[in-house]
Amino acid sequence: DGMKQWVDVMQKNIVDGIYEAKEMQFCDWCALDGPKNLLNSNNVIGGTNEEYVCTVYYYYSLTLTSKAAKVLGKDDDYNKYNKLAQEALQNIRNKYFSDNGKCAVQTQTGVSLAIVHDLQPEGSIQTSLEILCKLLKDRNYHLCTGFIGTQILCKALTKAGANDVAITTFLQQDYPGWLYPVTMGATTMWERWGALKPDGKVAPEGMNSFNHYAYGSICEWIYCDVCGLNPVEESPGFKKVILRPNPSSRLGNAMLSYDSPMGRYECKWVVENNKVTYTFSIPFNAYAKLILLKLKKNDVISSSFETREEEDDVVADLNHGDYEIVYNYKEENTLDKLN
Repeated sequence: DGMKQWVDVMQKNIVDGIYEAKEMQFCDWCALDGPKNLLNSNNVIGGTNEEYVCTVYYYYSLTLTSKAAKVLGKDDDYNKYNKLAQEALQNIRNKYFSDNGKCAVQTQTGVSLAIVHDLQPEGSIQTSLEILCKLLKDRNYHLCTGFIGTQILCKALTKAGANDVAITTFLQQDYPGWLYPVTMGATTMWERWGALKPDGKVAPEGMNSFNHYAYGSICEWIYCDVCGLNPVEESPGFKKVILRPNPSSRLGNAMLSYDSPMGRYECKWVVENNKVTYTFSIPFNAYAKLILLKLKKNDVISSSFETREEEDDVVADLNHGDYEIVYNYKEENTLDKLN
């Protein structure tokens, strides 16, 4: 009921299908692409259109509410909110997208939202990817996102097939980027990308915490996309997962352990001598579908289980146990394909 009340309140701000931001909205807070004026003297207002962001999250909230209603067997609520969600999506496409899928909100956050939430017209995700890669290239593959875009930027790139561009952005060591604070000796996440200047002085802006969660949201991408552990909505509590790793020679290796309600999942990959070794553990009474992207069976060098090909991938369905597979590593080169 609380979810219904929330989206019903949001609906009161919908004018001609778009959320009308009548009051202050935080949106892409602390992004670096905001307006340079007196109203933003503290550099907290992002450059992504507020009404676009609010309408997208209205659509997302409707989607979550309809899914919850379906799981709970509330058919009337499901039909109502699913219909509203589809209408909201169509309104977003009508307002913010051209027929060929070009997003009118040309910011890193705006296009990342389009990719992650499938806002662009069907079949045009490549258009969004090309725009996002150009926006990053224009900044020498440095992000300028705030609290909304930072969480989804790398996820959007990986989802659209440009994990190598996500890795390039993630590994930037100078400002602004995730590793800049590390080079400055940070042991916690900062609230602002430049909370500490290269000369060691604290940035002059107010609201400048050195221990803030927001940019640490990159960990979701590391867990789900880099290491490859993904829950399955239809199997709550990690009863079933999808293992879909994205190994990179530039990272060299990655590993995780996750204590789910079903028990501990573990997975690790190592890239060495043009080979990937992927080891993983599935807890008792749980199941996993392994998906090795853009691979053929003849790329598999050794495996402790049976695999098969599905479209362009190598896959396997597995229950609890410890597993290992070794296969040929293929370097991605998305930018050459886009150019």
